[in-house]
Amino acid sequence: MYKIVEPLFIICETPLHAGTGSDLGIIDLPIQRERHTQYPKIEASGLKGALRVAFEDKTIDTFKINEHKVKIQLSFGYDPDGKNTEKVKKEEDGQFAGALGFSDARILLFPVKSLKGTFAWVTCPNVINKFIKDMSICKIKPDFTYINNDENTVVNNPILTINTEKTEVVLEDSLLTVKENENTTKIAEYFSKVIFPQTEEYIYWSELIKKNFIIISNDTFKDFVTLATEVITRTKINNETGTVKDGALFTEEYLPSETIMYTLSMFSPLFQNGSVFNNPYWQDEINEYAVRDFFRTSLPEVVQIGGNATLGKGLVKFNKYDSDTPENSNKKEGDVK
Repeated sequence: MYKIVEPLFIICETPLHAGTGSDLGIIDLPIQRERHTQYPKIEASGLKGALRVAFEDKTIDTFKINEHKVKIQLSFGYDPDGKNTEKVKKEEDGQFAGALGFSDARILLFPVKSLKGTFAWVTCPNVINKFIKDMSICKIKPDFTYINNDENTVVNNPILTINTEKTEVVLEDSLLTVKENENTTKIAEYFSKVIFPQTEEYIYWSELIKKNFIIISNDTFKDFVTLATEVITRTKINNETGTVKDGALFTEEYLPSETIMYTLSMFSPLFQNGSVFNNPYWQDEINEYAVRDFFRTSLPEVVQIGGNATLGKGLVKFNKYDSDTPENSNKKEGDVK
């Protein structure tokens, strides 16, 4: 039973392909999507696997290498094929589950080409209201309200509008009528605080989201996330002829850079204490807060998720939810029911 649940925000630094394998549709290699909404997602198993690899590959002080390996096994679960597994676990001991879990990563903000302002981060009432509900699982109450309408709304003083009345925007090839909205402004300001690390290199992006943020209708959002992803045609060249090799032409779908997603990271006490290991770390019963602290302090700054790692695809930045800031002070300790 998970005792602590916290949001973890995912910022796509490069296009990301979390694929489903081959497909008979227009795109040969599509991305993962929710069945009922067709919104993009990243399966929890793939997300957890990528994080585990990142934890295993992280450079650790020589004197803490064995301790780090033990904590990875206890947090992520025992993996007989993991790196240096034989050094941290006795052969006679059985399997056990990890104390760390994740939900599927959901889409939160999707970048769309804009006639003015370069691009807009778009979302919709379905996504926002689902985000509010997911935050309730984390015992977090954002400082904005549910969205009860399906209008196109923008922040106060937006940079996206193309007319002096600030009532029209052009996204991709669509002309949308919009209204300035105070709650939309609050949502943009909230996201600017929690999505991006409050560091110098992210100040520009944190401020930008307050200006080019727009909530569009559910139907329009679905159109954008299904029709406005990046689709790249890949080929393989025959070295002898210098032409495309027969049968080597295919298309891949990517989530574009600047896509924002989130997952729920979940922490429980250890399912197995440290005595099953040959190393003297985490010997006593460890609670969920120790697991959370290990994850938060050891999480690499940049992680690669999905395919085509050698092409620079799938690099993402994780931003942990800061429960110690005043705006997040409503977070309480205790079991998640």
